[in-house]
Amino acid sequence: MSVKKVLTGATSAEAQILENYNRDHDKKINIVYQSGAANDTVSQVATGRVDAIIGADFTLSLIDPEGKLKAVGDDLSEADILFVFRKNEPASQQLADDIDGAIKELKADGTLGSLSKEWLGQDFTANLSK
Repeated sequence: MSVKKVLTGATSAEAQILENYNRDHDKKINIVYQSGAANDTVSQVATGRVDAIIGADFTLSLIDPEGKLKAVGDDLSEADILFVFRKNEPASQQLADDIDGAIKELKADGTLGSLSKEWLGQDFTANLSK
């Protein structure tokens, strides 16, 4: 099997996943750090300059609305998206509590799922535990 070239942003979460993979698997992926604009991603893969990209499951339709690429393979990792606030600050804690409450309400009444379908093509919130 030849070494595959995978395109990623230099400081992205995807770069960290690829770097961790290489560390744990004796560098079996040639990581190509993207220096161009994000809209060059599809062109890089479609023309064969790189073999693949990795990203969140909902990003494919956003970066490739014309459907030139396809998603394949198993999930490489799972991560939550978190909001970060200053510690030990009452106003920050209140804001965190308000955001948590609003997200729970949006999830419970179906709004979050509807927005996901409208903007991302399917309900990516279905497995949210909160």
